[in-house]
Amino acid sequence: MLASFRPTSYLASMSTQLPESLGRMFEPLLQEFLEANATYAELEKGQVMLDQGAYITQIPIVLEGRLKVSQLDDEGHELFLYFVDPLESCVMTYACCESDSRSKIRAVAETESRLLLLPKDKMEELLRYPSWRAFVMRSFRSRFDELIDTLNGIAFTQLDQRLIKYLREKAAGKKEIHITHQEIAEDLNSSREVISRLLKQLESRGEVKLGRNLISMKNQ
Repeated sequence: MLASFRPTSYLASMSTQLPESLGRMFEPLLQEFLEANATYAELEKGQVMLDQGAYITQIPIVLEGRLKVSQLDDEGHELFLYFVDPLESCVMTYACCESDSRSKIRAVAETESRLLLLPKDKMEELLRYPSWRAFVMRSFRSRFDELIDTLNGIAFTQLDQRLIKYLREKAAGKKEIHITHQEIAEDLNSSREVISRLLKQLESRGEVKLGRNLISMKNQ
């Protein structure tokens, strides 16, 4: 499915007042620009914000919730890349807008999420604002570092260490993760049997406690 990113496909229109959290990040003139041009949207948990292969018409900034960004191969196997947390943006959408190319990633709401949407045709105007340029550069640097970590993990790190890192990122400071072994396997491009075996090993070492579709983190 090629899901174009349009706010009309989501739950409800939001207030046009810019959140205070973004007001602290951006200069007053940029705040006025965003209030005049940006739109808002809500996503349900599991809802696809952007599908791989779709054209991108909006640049999202997460206000509340979290997006999971991944990539699919030709056979539909999913490789987890990174999470987009509040006050962050998915720079892959920015890069695709800049080059007018199709998306190379898939972004799904990890939880119920609220987004600020910036129209693609306003990109040149956005670059006039110093705080926006600084925000974009921070975002690119952060995502680049995360992608390097992911590649290093695939190339050099044992799967059990990748699994622990994944679980900690998934938990985001919480004690429990509601997830199936199959979902973990898909994100780490492994099999359910391998993941289940590794989770049992982690449980025997006292690092996690397993329940039905539930993982409790012991060392968070």
